[in-house]
Amino acid sequence: MAMAFLWPGGKNKALAMSYDDGCRQDKQLVEVLNRYGIKGTFHLNSGVMENTSYRLSKEEALQIYEGHEIACHTLTHPYLERIAYSEVMREIWCDRANLEAFTGRQIRGMSYPMRNHPAETEEMCRAAGIIYARTAESTGKFNLPEDFIRWEPTCHQSEMLEYLPTFLKLDKWRKLSLFMVWGHGFEFERENSGVSWEMLEEFCSQVSQDNDVWFAGCTEICRYVNAVRHAEVSCDGNMVYNPSAETLYWETDDGMRCLLPGECKNIR
Repeated sequence: MAMAFLWPGGKNKALAMSYDDGCRQDKQLVEVLNRYGIKGTFHLNSGVMENTSYRLSKEEALQIYEGHEIACHTLTHPYLERIAYSEVMREIWCDRANLEAFTGRQIRGMSYPMRNHPAETEEMCRAAGIIYARTAESTGKFNLPEDFIRWEPTCHQSEMLEYLPTFLKLDKWRKLSLFMVWGHGFEFERENSGVSWEMLEEFCSQVSQDNDVWFAGCTEICRYVNAVRHAEVSCDGNMVYNPSAETLYWETDDGMRCLLPGECKNIR
């Protein structure tokens, strides 16, 4: 039987909350997430952050997103299919460089703006050092992405309460289940958006009570899954080597076991 890998801490499920644009409502959004111990990923357009009537400034972002992930959303939020490929590359590269400069963090994630993007954009993301890029095309599923450079979420936040009961009831045998929710902070105050602050509170309250859920940023999830996929297992399945920088977890008949970075051990 193949190794049954688990999320960090021996959990079966993971939740990723992914938000775009860095809008001013993210301050209240982060307050709610923090209250329930949930981590968010916030995708910013560094070239237009000084439009403070709508977006958070760089100084505000550093304070508000403390403890959460910051990721790219392109420099100026263009329609990528309507500009030259060289401009697409500049939008990705410069956004990443700017975010790294003012946060002091390594930025490896992105979400595509305006829903559509040329297929060539995905290779540009890889060339720019991006390891995942989230789309806005929902799957309605809790599967892992086949390719993280085209990461399709489970649902928009307007549907998060609809999918939550199924996620919470997933059987223990289904390892590495993933619930990805995406949206914008401004939607909580926009009429007819399908979401409200009360919905967010209800969602966070319910999911935070499930001790089998890992609350993580998108880059953390991507790195962990890549580490699982690149674990080196012997032909007889009795030995595994972990070439990654992540500690890997899996389930055996005797309980949870872990494999440290660079460690090789018998697993049977």
